[in-house]
Amino acid sequence: MQISEVPIRSEQPVYNHDPEQCYYIIKGKGLIIPKNGTGEVSAGEAVYVPSNRKHGIKNIADEVLEYLTANSPVFTRRYENAPWPADSD
Repeated sequence: MQISEVPIRSEQPVYNHDPEQCYYIIKGKGLIIPKNGTGEVSAGEAVYVPSNRKHGIKNIADEVLEYLTANSPVFTRRYENAPWPADSD
């Protein structure tokens, strides 16, 4: 588990990975971008992302978007230290 922040007018690129993942929004408002559509999320809401589903999150508010994320199985240290892909396809 970890707490992540997305600065104002920023986003996490769309990507996918083997572990399934859950986002719990702590503060702010975002646009979750799954492979099959988009949806707004705000503080107190959670989103489940199945294994290997392309996804990302964009900050759409005038404050930092903060969320807790949990993965199963956990990300490897190698994955955590790898740079973000330049292209999401």
